[in-house]
Amino acid sequence: MKEVEPTKSRDTEQDAKNVRNEIKKRFGWIGLGLEGELIQSVINSSESFKEWDALKAWEKYLEKNLQFPFKTFIDEY
Repeated sequence: MKEVEPTKSRDTEQDAKNVRNEIKKRFGWIGLGLEGELIQSVINSSESFKEWDALKAWEKYLEKNLQFPFKTFIDEY
């Protein structure tokens, strides 16, 4: 078979790892259904994917969406 010739990789292993990590950051929670989609949308709304920025995004989301007092159920083992 002379139609296909070997070539050098254009990406390094580190490049591929970086892309996988970026995809995981942006879509990692999606597979958990509606709850996962909500979690991912809050995380994606942060300024960056650094932990502090994600926490600030959660604070903003919760301030907007939680109303006190609220009823809850505590379930312990």
